[in-house]
Amino acid sequence: MGLILNTKKIAQNNQEYLLGIFRISDVLKFTRYTEYTILGFDEENKPITNNQVQRRLDKKKVESISNFLINDPQAMFPTNIVIAIPNHAISSYEESDNNEIIIELADTVEAEIERIDKGEDGDIYLSVIDGQHRVKGIQIALEKLTNLIENYDEEVSDGNDGLTDLEEKLENLRNFELSVAFFIDPVLEYQAMIFSTINRTQTRVNQDLVYSLFGLTEDDSPQKTALNIVNVLNGTKKSPFYKRIRLAGSNSKAGKEFYADGYPILSQATMVKSILYMITKDSREAEVERNKPRKYFKKHPNDDLFFRKYYAEDNDSVVMKIMFYFFSAVQDVFIDSDGNSFWDIRSNKNKPTNIIQTTIGYEALLDVLKRILSEEKSEDRLLDKNTYIGYLIKANGIDILDNNDPKKFPFTNRSKKLFYDEMERLIWGV
Repeated sequence: MGLILNTKKIAQNNQEYLLGIFRISDVLKFTRYTEYTILGFDEENKPITNNQVQRRLDKKKVESISNFLINDPQAMFPTNIVIAIPNHAISSYEESDNNEIIIELADTVEAEIERIDKGEDGDIYLSVIDGQHRVKGIQIALEKLTNLIENYDEEVSDGNDGLTDLEEKLENLRNFELSVAFFIDPVLEYQAMIFSTINRTQTRVNQDLVYSLFGLTEDDSPQKTALNIVNVLNGTKKSPFYKRIRLAGSNSKAGKEFYADGYPILSQATMVKSILYMITKDSREAEVERNKPRKYFKKHPNDDLFFRKYYAEDNDSVVMKIMFYFFSAVQDVFIDSDGNSFWDIRSNKNKPTNIIQTTIGYEALLDVLKRILSEEKSEDRLLDKNTYIGYLIKANGIDILDNNDPKKFPFTNRSKKLFYDEMERLIWGV
């Protein structure tokens, strides 16, 4: 059984995160200081890291924190440590009616920490967004106290009382409680925003520090373009994605969907990546091309990446409009006998009633969009909602509500292909 995180969902300005209280000894079971940030995961669920990022620590600050913890009997940290949890690190996610969230971490998380403790190479799955110096300072303080106890010499020290004091300090420090804020699967740019927001409320933060810390620059990048498009789609009232995207995201590994305020929630990471990977091939290529100028993309076209040419031509708005018009067409075409859109949530329990209200439905519909983009070459037609209606109307007889037993499109990853195949058959006759 993996480590258990008992947390509570916190809502602030339409953003959500999870908050929990943990002893220092428990925090160090699931995270450590790292110089790198996680970009994604490979086929073996091993982290793909940004090797260009060097999240260097201020050694003097770390030393000051460790000494503070050891020597000051009133030492305390009243502010949160902020940690990112990737979906790949989650084994299960359970939510109660009072917003209490219980997360079971994958066994790999603690196993990799144990490897590091043995001096072996290991991966850190839960990365610290804010509080790196505190985490490292805590670790150093524990190591110092442990070393002092192991090498204690009664004859040259304060006798047995001195040893007892050190042992009490070590025990107290292990039980020292920290408030920890968790963000589930936040994209890299969002982590930078969180760091900047937290720190600018205390002291003015040099933006160069923020961007260098997270391997970002103030220049254009496909990642920033994708994030900006998602934010606009989420924040525009007429958008089919208005308030459908939430920071907490969906735990696709555990097969869960999260909801708030009567809206289904798509993971911000899912949305950003779905757009990003139509500009650049995958997470590895995205990292290579992160800081390339737009003229680079003109010189390296790829017809299989449908948004790449618009990024190369500095036409980000076209990408946003394509997403807007296609999913608006989905909203208009798939309606019940009373004219209510299947895209819209109307359940009193704020839960999905059909597949197109889920992440897997979104991904299947995105594959339909890609098929349309492969056929349509006129930009004017791509910026006309009627173009997409013309395709989707052929599939409006599909059983979206799916009241079958067993269901034809259960809310599982397998249904993504089943739903797309059915759409493809109805629209293109294949």
